[in-house]
Amino acid sequence: MKKNKGFTLVELIVVLVILAILAAILIPTLTGYIQKARETVCQTQRKSLERYFKTMYVAEDEIRGAKDLLEIKAVLGGQDVLDYMVGQRYCEEKETVCPVYHVQYQMDFRLNASGQVEVEFACPCVKESVLGYVSLAEKIYGDKWASGEYKKGQGRDVLIKDLFNERGSLLEVSSSFTSGTVFEGKKLYWRPYWLSDGSMILYAGEDSGSGTNQWKANLVYADGVVYVSQAKSWSGAASPAGIAGIHASGSYDAADEWLRANNFGVK
Repeated sequence: MKKNKGFTLVELIVVLVILAILAAILIPTLTGYIQKARETVCQTQRKSLERYFKTMYVAEDEIRGAKDLLEIKAVLGGQDVLDYMVGQRYCEEKETVCPVYHVQYQMDFRLNASGQVEVEFACPCVKESVLGYVSLAEKIYGDKWASGEYKKGQGRDVLIKDLFNERGSLLEVSSSFTSGTVFEGKKLYWRPYWLSDGSMILYAGEDSGSGTNQWKANLVYADGVVYVSQAKSWSGAASPAGIAGIHASGSYDAADEWLRANNFGVK
């Protein structure tokens, strides 16, 4: 009679080894494809939000009179623009959240010199955007605050290092922020700084490393507004001003008051 012969132990081990090798090769590749697909969805959503916003801007008279994001928020009574767009059914709530990092998009808006609408929606996916930079800093801060790694009044220097390590560098300040200021032509780098309520601002200094730049700022970016240091050195040259005292500010409005009272003017 014929005998049924199964796999030997050696043969089973060989099969398992082959499967493990294939998994080691295929899983990272598949993960990369999934990540790429999510980034593509994110890019599509941001472009769609730009179209939805422009539709709303044209359709609503009060909003159409606004010239920057602060004026739009004033028209909306302080309500977040994306929340308003969802409430008025210009878009769906899921479209306002990055599918990669699961954070709500950051928005900036202005009218250019020709009166044309310029709007940007950004998240940590947008590595070279100031809004994407803020969003990434908020993501790192939120995760580490929740885990207890950052404490109230502590860790701002650690956040700078964490953001530096995440990106491999600090974000260089674009010429659009320095043009027309006393710091035009200087190479500056943005650093994150959270206020006491968790709101994120940026301050710019000449040092490109992961340190604090001695808590001195040439420029400060807060909620779409750029502030310029008005401090002078002993020789009368423009110099950065200290921002260490801003830590007690519990909101963007409080930070605005502090900056105006402490050697900073609005660009």
